[in-house]
Amino acid sequence: MHLRRNSVHLHNAYRPISSAKVIALCAFFSLAACSSPAQAARSTGSGTAVQNYSVSWKAELAEGERLLITKEYAKAEYCFRQACDHVQRVKPAPPDDVVVCLESLAKVLYMQDEITETIPLYKKSLKILQKAYGKKSIRTVTTLAILGGIFEDEGDYKKATDYYTPAIEIVSSTGGNTNQLLLANYQHRMGRTQFKQGLLTPAETSYLSALTLVMQPTMEPSTAFVEEVLADYTSLLISTIYNAKTLHSQFQNELLKDQIGALRQKKGTPVSNFSTNVSIQMADKAAADATARGGIASKQDSINDVGIASKQDATDNTIPNNYDTVKIQPDKKYSDFAALEDINKQRVSFYERMIAADIDSLGAQHPSVARDLNGLASIYLSQRNYAEAKPLLARALEIYEKAYIGDSGPARQTKLLLALISEEQNPGTVTVDLSYVDSLPKIPIAAQKIEVALRLNDLAFMLYSQGKVATSLQVYYWALASTARSTGETSILTASSMVDLSRSLRSSGRSTEAEKLEGNARAIARRDLLDKRSRLLP
Repeated sequence: MHLRRNSVHLHNAYRPISSAKVIALCAFFSLAACSSPAQAARSTGSGTAVQNYSVSWKAELAEGERLLITKEYAKAEYCFRQACDHVQRVKPAPPDDVVVCLESLAKVLYMQDEITETIPLYKKSLKILQKAYGKKSIRTVTTLAILGGIFEDEGDYKKATDYYTPAIEIVSSTGGNTNQLLLANYQHRMGRTQFKQGLLTPAETSYLSALTLVMQPTMEPSTAFVEEVLADYTSLLISTIYNAKTLHSQFQNELLKDQIGALRQKKGTPVSNFSTNVSIQMADKAAADATARGGIASKQDSINDVGIASKQDATDNTIPNNYDTVKIQPDKKYSDFAALEDINKQRVSFYERMIAADIDSLGAQHPSVARDLNGLASIYLSQRNYAEAKPLLARALEIYEKAYIGDSGPARQTKLLLALISEEQNPGTVTVDLSYVDSLPKIPIAAQKIEVALRLNDLAFMLYSQGKVATSLQVYYWALASTARSTGETSILTASSMVDLSRSLRSSGRSTEAEKLEGNARAIARRDLLDKRSRLLP
């Protein structure tokens, strides 16, 4: 009963009985409120009767809510019926008071699967609200959505659409992030009911509208809701997959390698210029410290290794005027960088001693010397110090070619590394350019998760395969932003997402932008391959 639970949850927005004073009255009035329909007014004048009814319905309502928590539904139903009877005896009875009692009773009946009485109660509540506030009032939206949810749950999708439609129209005319999230929720529901009726084109429009709303950077949806919208949208496209071309996705090909567990997944972070400036400052300081210690860490290495944990960054999207003096709490202390430098120095010293010892005992052309040369090169490769690594690999390759007959495995691997290094060092070669991140759309934190990134890439590819290029382009930008934020700007999955996006760009006539992304993707893939190969060396 997923939809039924949603309807009940929406109904909770009407629960006004929460003050300590009213709850305190529950204990005193609970027995009286749930025992006799007119006992509160018996043997009193009309003024006293109205006053007693005014107090009793609130106590009855509060007691009913308490019984709901303990799942005593029959007793809660009786209390809500008493509350409905008493609130309508108050003259004049405020419409909000009558509505909350009617909908509380309807809610408990629905939770007991007593649908026959539930719908008339909600309809009566809707009429009261429309009469009091007007048919276009935002005050009527929740009740409209509840009725839509009930009919959707019962399989009457046409009637569900009849209630979702005015709810969407009313919320669309209002502003504010809260109402926009509500609108996304109703658009999503509308898409579901349209899909169930076989109205595929309107359903797709509704799903895209919902997705566009929740992907706005100012929104704060739950990750579960974003995933639900994406899953339903994808299911719709699967139902029309017979219209799709047979294509291949670079992103999906990468997923088939089943290496997601090896990715360095990141936490979603709010979009903040402040965070960017802080990262650069910390990187500069780390690089300066490394240089002062005689280390060889580059500025880019420092940027990749430093993490930011700033409370202000989580809430503020502006650059404070005094950001130079803001106290920063990095994930790694500067002493950790010093320790890493010391470890690397010890490793370099170890391999240098091994190389010297092997040359003395085995000769300069022995394969063990080549192995040690590769080991020393792997340290420099991990630091992207290609100038030091390249001559070491060249010496190792010379030894392998003399020691082994034919194109041996060690020789092939060393040749590949040398070719990759040469391409990386070539002045004309496109290098990794992280400025592409600035051109990506800003998305909410809830969408900066690997699970969302996978769904977005899958949805975008299906849209492209079915010839919906413009929509696929919109979704691919979100997909790339989500992938970069969740797996890193230079991860291999991010590069794969770039390749797929570039295909969509070319189909849209934007070849220049596509070429930039493809060059960046190749640079990331080359660097990723270098990193992986360096870890395979001894």
